Amino acid sequence: MADDHAHEIGRRIRDRRTQQGMTRTAVAAACGKSAEWLKSIEIGKRSTPLPMLLRLAEVLHVADLTELVGRQVRTMDYARPGHGTLDSVRRALMAYPLDTATDEPPTLDRVRAQLDGAWRTWHTSPQQRTAIGRLLPGLMREAERAAETHDGDDRRTAHALQAEVYHLAQAYLAWQAEPRLVWLVSDRAMAAARASDDPLALAGSAFYVAHLIRACDRAEEAQDLVTRAAELLRPQLDDDPNRLLPMYGHLWLCAALTAARERQEGDARRYFDKAAAIARRLPDGYAHPWHGFGQAVVDLYDIMIDVEVGQAGEAQRKADQLDPLSIPSVERRSRHWIELARGAHHRGDHLATASLLDKSWRASSETLTYSPIGRSLISALVDGGGATVREDALKLATNVGLIAA
Repeated sequence: MADDHAHEIGRRIRDRRTQQGMTRTAVAAACGKSAEWLKSIEIGKRSTPLPMLLRLAEVLHVADLTELVGRQVRTMDYARPGHGTLDSVRRALMAYPLDTATDEPPTLDRVRAQLDGAWRTWHTSPQQRTAIGRLLPGLMREAERAAETHDGDDRRTAHALQAEVYHLAQAYLAWQAEPRLVWLVSDRAMAAARASDDPLALAGSAFYVAHLIRACDRAEEAQDLVTRAAELLRPQLDDDPNRLLPMYGHLWLCAALTAARERQEGDARRYFDKAAAIARRLPDGYAHPWHGFGQAVVDLYDIMIDVEVGQAGEAQRKADQLDPLSIPSVERRSRHWIELARGAHHRGDHLATASLLDKSWRASSETLTYSPIGRSLISALVDGGGATVREDALKLATNVGLIAA
């Protein structure tokens, strides 16, 4: 089981640290973290991403990583798949045209319409990476051409659109086999946002970069970035609430989930309350067209925060009151089922875990296929779910590519 893996890895790290005569504070500091962070790993309350495991192995003078992770943790638990369209997206990102284009530049309205259509596809297609992977190369070229050829205010608007195109690219690239490309598009988005001189574009770029920083186990830096971005928007909310409020609320959701993953429940709830108050100011049924902020997303984060801080029962109670069909995005709906499966796994309920993962697959096969949490849960069911769910677990593992068909 995934939790058993975390406890076993934590015990091995603690034992190796003790053998080396190193204090928890010294090891944590060498990793750029706090002693409390290392304690949460050693007692099995926090899973450890592969890059941080490698850093711990280096600090603890471990030559063979299996000494820390054990035989029961397999390479596939850390592997990330690559989509069939990844190569064409990579080539488009690496094109770097050096000559000046002579064709008619795209209008801003055309880029906006294409981008809006792409976001709709992302949220409505059960195979969103397949659909977006085909659109992204052309859409990136259009946005780049618009930013190159327009002048004055139109150029700033074009840069804001370009930043948003890269946000879509980051959503496509997330959890795939080339994390360096995710950083590349995030840096390009931030550069375009800065060129736009648009606080909303800057806040959106900060939101996406914060997710990457958090994934690198740098929660404090991620928290600082999103709170600074929120403060950037706050003085202008009354002047343009329809445009700025959704992103302002979404930044606080990001802060809340980041705090929850650090087991800082008080801060998580304080930030969440800020986001919930913003959602109540929006029209009933509102969902932002690309990042999705609205009451449904707030309800999802409420459940995710409970799962993160170990309140699986409360998460289940809230989930029972939430109609999944009220979630306007099939991608987010699929992620919702994964979060509920995670809660069921924490309770040791293998049947519910398998059933919820199947619901995630049926909602959006590609969301489950590329979800590290979903893949880990499936792997745990295959290894330790028992005979009752073995057939279902093997089918899911085959569907997402963990084992060969």
